[in-house]
Amino acid sequence: CAMRAIGERSLRARKWGGAAEAADPMADQTTSMAMVSVSSSGPGPTTSQNNGVDSRPDISPHGLYEQWGPRLIGGEVFWSQCFWIYASAFLTYSFNNSGPFRTNVQISIMTIITLFGASPLMKNLLVISSIGVFVGGQNIIGATSGMNEETEIEIAHYAWLAVLSAVVASVWWSVSRLKLFDGYAGRLGTTTFLGMNLSMLIFVPADVVSWKLYIWGFLNLVHVGEEESSTSPKVPYSWTQEAESAIVYVLGVLWLGVLSGGTRLLNKRRIEGTSQSPINNILTPVVYALSSMLVVNATDYVHAPAIFNGFAVGTYVGMVSLKRVPSLQRFALVSAFASVWGLTLTPCFIGFAGKSGFTAFLGHITFDLSRKTFGRIHDMLKLREISNFPPSERIGNTDDPESNDQHVYEEETAHQHSHKPKKDGVLQTKQQLRQQKRLKHNQDNVRMDIDQPKKAYHRWYEPDENVDGVWHHTLAESDDELDDKKQVV
Repeated sequence: CAMRAIGERSLRARKWGGAAEAADPMADQTTSMAMVSVSSSGPGPTTSQNNGVDSRPDISPHGLYEQWGPRLIGGEVFWSQCFWIYASAFLTYSFNNSGPFRTNVQISIMTIITLFGASPLMKNLLVISSIGVFVGGQNIIGATSGMNEETEIEIAHYAWLAVLSAVVASVWWSVSRLKLFDGYAGRLGTTTFLGMNLSMLIFVPADVVSWKLYIWGFLNLVHVGEEESSTSPKVPYSWTQEAESAIVYVLGVLWLGVLSGGTRLLNKRRIEGTSQSPINNILTPVVYALSSMLVVNATDYVHAPAIFNGFAVGTYVGMVSLKRVPSLQRFALVSAFASVWGLTLTPCFIGFAGKSGFTAFLGHITFDLSRKTFGRIHDMLKLREISNFPPSERIGNTDDPESNDQHVYEEETAHQHSHKPKKDGVLQTKQQLRQQKRLKHNQDNVRMDIDQPKKAYHRWYEPDENVDGVWHHTLAESDDELDDKKQVV
C-alpha cells in the first residue's frame, strides 16, 4: 500500500506539478530511494533509514557541538563574528561601568584583551574579541544629555550595544574581505570607529546618544589629552598644567609605540632564518600598555587619564605590520604624527568607540603621505641639480661622489630589476641615458667612416694647424687629384 501511494503521488506530481518537479531535480531520486527503503524495511516504523543508520539530526548537546562548535570557535562565519564581538563588548562595557568598581576605560580595554589572549580558547579569536573590546569601550550609550553624568547600566543599554556590535561586525566583514587598511596601524580601531559613526545614524534619531558629542569639547571643558568623562566637575587647568597634560600624552604615545615596535623588530631579527613563530603583534603591545598603566595608576598621578590615552594610541601604533614600518625610526615618526592627531582630536568624538585606534591610523597615513611627498620633492631637486651640471661632469664621471649621488633612479628600481646584473658605472638617470645613447651613436658613426672606402665626391680634409679645413664635393676628380689639391691647399 505504501508503494502504491508513493507511486500515485509521483504520477500526480509529474502531471500537475511540472514546475515544482523542475525546481527540485532530486525528486525522482528521493522517491526511488524512499520506495527502496520502504520495500526493504517491510512492516515496522516509518522513519527513513539508510543502511541501518538513522538520518535524523542529532539534537543532543554533543551532536549540536559537533555540528556548530567548529563554526562558532573558528569565528569565520558572520554570525560567529557577531556573537564574539557582542560577548567581548558585553564584558568590557560591564567592567567599565560597574558602579563603585568603575575604572579607567583604557585599563578596562587592555585588561580584557590580555585575558582573552591568555585563554587557550580565545587565542584564535583575538582579533575578533579585540574589536568587541573596543566596542565595549565606548562611553556614550545612555549619555543623552552629556558626558558629565555617570552612566547607569540598564537593560536597554545592552540592547543598543548589540545593535552597535552588529554594525561593527558588518563593517569588519567588509574590511577583512576587501583587505582594506591591511597592515596599517589602528586597523581594528578604525573599523570600530567607522561602525560607531554608522550607528550614530540610528542612535541620534532614537535619542540614545546626543549628537553634541561630536563637538563636545568646543561646548564644554575638556582638558588636553583627557577626553574621558568624569563624575566630578571639571576644574580649569592653568596653562602649565595643560602643557604638562599634552607633554605626558605625547610621551605616552612615543613610549608605547617605540617600545612595542623595537621589541617586535628585535624578535624578528632573532628568529630570522629559523622556524620559530614571531611574537603576537596584538598581545605584546597590550601587555606593555597594561603594565605601564598599572605603574602610573599606583602613583596617583593627576594627569593619569592623559597618559593612559597616550599609552592606548602608542599601543595601536605598535600593532602595525613590520612590512609597512620596518625600522625603529619610522615607529618613532608614526608615533609622533599620531600624538599630534590625538591632541588635535581631543575636543571631538568624545567617548566614541575606536577613537584611539583611528588616531593611530591617521598618524600612519600622515607619515606615508609625508614620506612620499618629500621623496618626490627630493627627486625633483636632484634632477634639477643634475640638469645644471656641465656635460663634461655629467658624462661618465662616476668616480665623483656627487655623480654617485645622482643614481636615484637606480636605487628606487633596484628591487624591480634585481635579476639583471648591473655593470659598474652604469648611468641610470633619464638624462644620462640619453647622453649615453648619443655618445654611442657618435662613436658608431666614426667607426663606420673609418671602415668605409673613400669616395671621390665626399671627403673631408684637415690640412695644417693654421689653415681651416676644406670641404670638397665633386664628381669629376679622383682620389689622386684630390690628394694633389690637398698639397696645394
